[in-house]
Amino acid sequence: MTSLKEWIGYIEPEGPADPSAILRATRDALGEFCEISTIWREETERVSTVADTVAYTLRVPDWSAIVDVLELEYDDLILTPATEKELDVIYGIGSDLKGNQWMWGVVTGVQGWRALTATSPEYFYLLPTRQIRLVPIPTTALTNGLTPRVVVLKPSYKAMEVPEFLFEHYRDDIALGAKARLLKQSNVPWSNPRIGEEYYQQFVQKAAQAKMRADSSNLMRNVVVGSTLFGGYEGEG
Repeated sequence: MTSLKEWIGYIEPEGPADPSAILRATRDALGEFCEISTIWREETERVSTVADTVAYTLRVPDWSAIVDVLELEYDDLILTPATEKELDVIYGIGSDLKGNQWMWGVVTGVQGWRALTATSPEYFYLLPTRQIRLVPIPTTALTNGLTPRVVVLKPSYKAMEVPEFLFEHYRDDIALGAKARLLKQSNVPWSNPRIGEEYYQQFVQKAAQAKMRADSSNLMRNVVVGSTLFGGYEGEG
């Protein structure tokens, strides 16, 4: 782990002398960088499911917060991520004049697919509470049934340290974001909105480039795993 204080020397020459202000700007920049780039990806602890339970909380470190869940398995079966609107389309949801919802012509009440149950779920989405919602709702309990394969994280609002790779590989990119926040402040001696905006645009571009690399790396991991499952091996010509 690396302390946020390690960034101070890379930001201070263009910002305030107050370390606390630099730390706040650094934490905010780290959070946005992780949201845009999705580079902080981890497989988190398995979660046991309970029959007829709708949502589940994933276990992540206290100093981190969930941005997104990219891959989730239930009983070793890969679930498909979907939005609520996509689920309306998948299940053919509409509504009548009384507010009841129908599913392919069958009135299901006001909850529609949200009340559907099955032995195993097929889809999932992330609730605003950062819990995982399974669709349909599984009717059986399963010890360690949920495996979050790829969870995107960012530092929490109280984090004072982050994984070392964020400093080793993205130190200057994140420093750009922190300096941008400080320079775009008004009515302070270090204010320079024009330079701050230039830094911010560079910061966003660096985060977008990091996302492309992260997505490419994740794709290659899946290709290697897939070729192994189907009898191939790494380096096969």
